[in-house]
Amino acid sequence: MKLKNLLLATASGFFLFSGVSYAQSVSKYGCYTDEHTRELERQNPAYAQSRIALEQQIRQYIQQNPSARTNGTVLKVPVVVHVVTEKGFNGISKAQVLNGIQVLNEDFRRTNADKVNTRAIFAPYAADLEIEFVLARIDPQGQPTEGINRVTSHTANSPFTRNDVKIGAPAWPTDKYFNIWLVNSITSPPNSQILGYAQFPGMGAWNTYGLVMLHSQWGRTGMVPGATSNTDGRTATHEVGHCFNLWHTFQGQGQASGCQGADHNFNGDMVGDTPPSAYSTQGCSTTQNTCSLDTGTGSPYTTDVVDQVENYMSYDVCQNMFTEGQRVRAHAALSTVPTLQNLTSTNGASPSNAMVTGIDPNATVGPLVPQPYFAVYNNRICAGGSVTFKDESYNGNVTTWNWTFPGGTPATSTDQNPTVTYNTPGVYAVTLSSGNGTSSRSITKSAFIKVIPVTNIPSASNSITYQEGFEDASFPNNSFPTHANANSSWDLESNEVENPNNWVRYDQAAASGRYSLRLNNHPSVINEGITSTLFTPNIETSNLTTSVFASFKVAFAKRGTTSSPITPEETLRVSYSTDCGVNWTDRYYKAGNTLVTTSIVTNNFKPTAADWREERINIPAGNLDNTIMFKFETYSAGGNSLYIDDFKLFSLLGTNEEVALENNIKVYPNPVTMQTGINFDLKTPENVSVKIYDLIGNTIYKKENEKFSAGSHTIGLHDKMKNLSAGMYLVEMNLGDKVYNTKLIVQ
Repeated sequence: MKLKNLLLATASGFFLFSGVSYAQSVSKYGCYTDEHTRELERQNPAYAQSRIALEQQIRQYIQQNPSARTNGTVLKVPVVVHVVTEKGFNGISKAQVLNGIQVLNEDFRRTNADKVNTRAIFAPYAADLEIEFVLARIDPQGQPTEGINRVTSHTANSPFTRNDVKIGAPAWPTDKYFNIWLVNSITSPPNSQILGYAQFPGMGAWNTYGLVMLHSQWGRTGMVPGATSNTDGRTATHEVGHCFNLWHTFQGQGQASGCQGADHNFNGDMVGDTPPSAYSTQGCSTTQNTCSLDTGTGSPYTTDVVDQVENYMSYDVCQNMFTEGQRVRAHAALSTVPTLQNLTSTNGASPSNAMVTGIDPNATVGPLVPQPYFAVYNNRICAGGSVTFKDESYNGNVTTWNWTFPGGTPATSTDQNPTVTYNTPGVYAVTLSSGNGTSSRSITKSAFIKVIPVTNIPSASNSITYQEGFEDASFPNNSFPTHANANSSWDLESNEVENPNNWVRYDQAAASGRYSLRLNNHPSVINEGITSTLFTPNIETSNLTTSVFASFKVAFAKRGTTSSPITPEETLRVSYSTDCGVNWTDRYYKAGNTLVTTSIVTNNFKPTAADWREERINIPAGNLDNTIMFKFETYSAGGNSLYIDDFKLFSLLGTNEEVALENNIKVYPNPVTMQTGINFDLKTPENVSVKIYDLIGNTIYKKENEKFSAGSHTIGLHDKMKNLSAGMYLVEMNLGDKVYNTKLIVQ
């Protein structure tokens, strides 16, 4: 195989070969690096050429230095760990950060206790990679640091198909620091769990180089009291291996007995002493042998051998070793790629990077200065509500705290964890200065506390408590709460730093009227992996004593078929809160095929009248308090536009006597018999619609906009309900602009 063709397969095509096996294992092991690499290449095809050039460089280096640094020199890597959370909570302790570094060093230096489990056939090739990780002691500004950077960012929970988390928490210079981002959750495709993903050298911009992973995978479970780790910590070992240019042991093989060509140094994972594997596995079968061509150029084996399931770059649960060949490949990357050359401490530069980052024992590092940081459970509250601030300051011993709360009571505090009341709707900053008696630092989070009003809208005569058709020219309100009608304003949020207001009012498609809300999911507008959130006002419900429904109309089309079993799809989730957003209850979720309202549209989707679907959400009466608000959360995955229109909150139980008397409406007999129907009179011709729902909002039957003449009419119901389970059902009848609601019993 020619080198260029081989490298193209390495940089791109092998992902297709390994896609099936990866999809089988992602739900348990969740290494998303292959898919992330493919996404980077889709965004910028030049990355594939960059990888080709880098692989040629590494191949030449290995050919010229076949042993690649066997002099026992240990490369020391300065590390910064970014602990990124949405509101300051759900981070990890310094002790857990240190334990994660300890696990990395044990595995990379082969001091791990379970190295005794390496089987005899592979023990001669098990290697100390001669790479150590040290938390930085000097930050990019020359200030002393613990090598930990705590960041509050909306991107904390959605760093999925792109590097938004690295925008919310920017990398320290990657030629000086090895950057690790730890997050509480990573948005996952259906039926899968992503534990982490890495960026290969040369694949992507250098200012995003490093790895992202769940902090529950960082460190070894049981080693640190109160730690969130629930594993052996080797997700990090595996992902850092990718960062230093190591492939999966099953890379590019496919399910075939031969698995790869004769030159093991430059096929598969490009390492000769890791026997080829046909596909990934998750167990630890010591008799597993998925490939037969284990001998040949570059291979130390003289006969067919079992798979090396104990290798850190496999997916198996008994990982305990790297190999000599992997050491050579990792050191080749660290010795030839300029960014990685400068990263290590023995590159001959003056001053060395170890001195610049403070990891050299001879470096001069000043005393630590406290770094202010704080957490809140909820920074979006109702007027009159309170926020308790929890100090999470770090970087040494903290003894003093000085808080400033514009718009709050009290306006200032020296308590460590103060509670502040906000009475006036608005958006407010918070400032904290933390000190140790000698020095201090301050941090201000602008627009951090959002105080929203309570919307008290009189009930309409047709039992609709609240409705929004987005026809107001000032909607949506992007300057909350200065909207002219602040009590009825909606609110927008996004975890996309560059474009926080992704929902826009749209005048070329609507379920009714002229306008709707549009979320343009095209990747050129909204990056994949972005969550956009839409909040309704906080609506007064004290006058509602029965169950209510929220309804809205949605239109969505896919752009094309899904390319992979693990590729995510657009989702829409609707939740409600009766305590002003402190707690949320999910009531609606649809994704992909369950969300679509029409067939695939390859260009920009613009719905027609037939493309809209009404959705209903039942809110049990017992869940109502004084107010209610709703949250629409959408996940973008490079699909087509999503539209929402005609949001309503209304009561369905009970009757509207005025409408019933005016139109002589009777639903009889009730409970349902063979004679049951809706009887009604019309004084003039009208469009009539009838819908029947169960108590959780599922549509049982609907007749929409049928023209009836003036006079008496009956719509039979028995044939629509004869096969239903016993229970109560809800009937809604629209006669022109009038609405009648009642209950119907099936026995």
